[in-house]
Amino acid sequence: QTLNFFMNGIGRSVWQWASLVLATLTVGVAFFIVSVSSALATDEFWTVEYWNLDEESGDAPAFPTGVADITDEEAEVNFNWGEDAPVEGINADDFATRWTRTVSFADGPYIFSARSDDGVRVYLAAELIIDEWYDKGGGETFTYLATPGEGDHEVKVEHYENGGGALIEVSYGAFPSGSGTEEDPYAPTVCEHLQQ
Repeated sequence: QTLNFFMNGIGRSVWQWASLVLATLTVGVAFFIVSVSSALATDEFWTVEYWNLDEESGDAPAFPTGVADITDEEAEVNFNWGEDAPVEGINADDFATRWTRTVSFADGPYIFSARSDDGVRVYLAAELIIDEWYDKGGGETFTYLATPGEGDHEVKVEHYENGGGALIEVSYGAFPSGSGTEEDPYAPTVCEHLQQ
């Protein structure tokens, strides 16, 4: 009986140890899967960088070249900050922002649309396609018809705010064949499901 009790005790200890190891491995594998999934999911977001600018930067400032004051990820470029700061740690006035992401385009033309207060630039595969880099209100929408070609291309948006209200809206979408109007063959209003 003493031997059986001793052996049973060893058996229980071995089983408990094996269960603990199995549980640890399971948690480790689950954590690895979640981490990989999260890393892959970041491709769906814009990488955004914010810089504080000097008050003397004025109209049409040079875009910052140093390390951003704040870096984050955002699902879209669609903000109306009014007279508030865009994020904590950034000025309500005198700031610059840059969004970048890689987009997988199908073959065919795409319409790009931008509205901003103040300046905005939009780049497609390093080509400047919308250049409205000056102080203005957000009352006008600027568009550009591009054919990026099938495959992955980087889209980059730059924005600055000098004073007063601040907003930025950028979107893009496939341009339907045969759409538009006689007055404006490339009217952006005909493009449904614009992506931001």
